[in-house]
Amino acid sequence: MSRNDNMYHELRENLRKASSNGTNVNDAGEFSSSQKRAGTRRPTASNRARYQLVEVDGVLDWEEATDAPPIFQKRRRGLGSSPASGVIASIDFEKLAPSKLVEFLVGKDHWLTPERGLRRFNPATNKLEPAAAPTAGEALLLIHGTFSNGDNFINSLLGTQHGQDFLRDMGIKYNHQIYTFDHATLSVSPILNAIELARLLGKSKAKFDVISHSRGGLVARWWCEAFDPQSERCRKAILVGSPLAGTGLAAPPNLRGTIRLLSNVGNALGKVAGMASTAVPVLGIVETLLHVMSSITSWTAKSPIVDAVVGMVPGLFAQSRVGNNPELLQLRDLPTNPSRYFGVVSNFEPVDPTWAFWRVFRKEQLADAGADLIFNGPNDLVVDTPSMADLQDGVAIPNNQIFDYGNSPIVHHLNYFDISDTVKFWRDVL
Repeated sequence: MSRNDNMYHELRENLRKASSNGTNVNDAGEFSSSQKRAGTRRPTASNRARYQLVEVDGVLDWEEATDAPPIFQKRRRGLGSSPASGVIASIDFEKLAPSKLVEFLVGKDHWLTPERGLRRFNPATNKLEPAAAPTAGEALLLIHGTFSNGDNFINSLLGTQHGQDFLRDMGIKYNHQIYTFDHATLSVSPILNAIELARLLGKSKAKFDVISHSRGGLVARWWCEAFDPQSERCRKAILVGSPLAGTGLAAPPNLRGTIRLLSNVGNALGKVAGMASTAVPVLGIVETLLHVMSSITSWTAKSPIVDAVVGMVPGLFAQSRVGNNPELLQLRDLPTNPSRYFGVVSNFEPVDPTWAFWRVFRKEQLADAGADLIFNGPNDLVVDTPSMADLQDGVAIPNNQIFDYGNSPIVHHLNYFDISDTVKFWRDVL
């Protein structure tokens, strides 16, 4: 087995787990089933696309290989001057007709979040069970982020002692009224999620405290601001790593850089103890974006065609950190009550060699590495740090209501819940 086979076996397996039906993920140089039947190394029809994942100087990148043999090596501008170290894997799939893109995204959402609506945490089984909204009393509502679900939220807490203790103690505080809101994150935007949440809560008289992660913070804000402007039901909302002013990762001009970055993140997570399961949804975003991009244009196409690809994924476009994002502009124009919001933020500054690729995507390395500039400054690997407290122009979450990890070599967007200080802050707020 070659060095690449040893190093990237788990990455290929996670890509397979993350991929849609009809997407073939193959080892480097291996024929897909469709290619074997045709006896050729090229896709068998013009409606199929193929990409190769390559490694250059320790950084992963994608090459469009629809019209090329499975293995080819050349110098890659922007990722170092040395020849490619090797092809790690190839994927091929059928391009989608424009009319099929929504169906594809809906299918992805069903795979990611098969259970929808409100679910209540049962401490006897440590499981979530479908439930109607509480009619009265106090309740804790947990709202997940992109490519996630309530089970992931709960399991993240159950995976640590501080998380288990938190669920136990909050069960007592809220009389076991701990709920998750499971919702689609790709095919619809956060405002539509909030409308659905408002429908599910109906005429409930319960007082809710909210903990949300990432995109879930936008859902929480829409519900709190648009459906409870007087803070009668939404009392306190803790927003963990939330893109309140958007994220550069979802900005249309950054699409190819985002795909590259998330590929490297997915590979790194597979090597970190306790984070391997998180790699699959991250790589799922990569496969989804490649699939949508290939159905509209090509990897080598130039803006504005490529920019339009993100617009085809409503759940991501709503988080775009661009000045003309209509949904964010509308949200930020609503009257707001900063006193009910609390934030958890971080600026990820890794030193672990596992994250060595991060140097390529950092702003100060842009001139040397030629990589796409995704973030203009501090970020937690997924969301721009300043965005996490930015409620609207001139209005932010008060500093004394923010837990800031500062420049952290450990805390990033995908492990906030694993850190005991995060949960301690929740306790202090609630």
